[in-house]
Amino acid sequence: MRVVGVHTYSAGASTGYGVPAPSWEPPLDEPGEDRQVYGWAPHSTDELSGVEPNRLVEIELDLLVPPGFQIAPEDVVDVEGEQFQVVGEALDYGCGRFAYNPGMVVRLKRV
Repeated sequence: MRVVGVHTYSAGASTGYGVPAPSWEPPLDEPGEDRQVYGWAPHSTDELSGVEPNRLVEIELDLLVPPGFQIAPEDVVDVEGEQFQVVGEALDYGCGRFAYNPGMVVRLKRV
């Protein structure tokens, strides 16, 4: 298993325009919370469902995580000294008809 740092996103207090200011815990200028993952692999351009029609999103890494890994869109992940933002929901591959659960894939783009 490998270790990455995770910064959990939350919508902070509203700005003067009524838009929530983003914040992360721990802050992005500090190391993220250590979490164990299987590893990561490079990805390519993809069209994601749930995003605007015909919108391509540049996915740079696929983060391979164990079952039950807690992560959400907009969270930031530290991978070998670089920061990446989570794009969309994790892809859960543990929903097959057999008892085997290999885990999930989290798509990341460079911050």
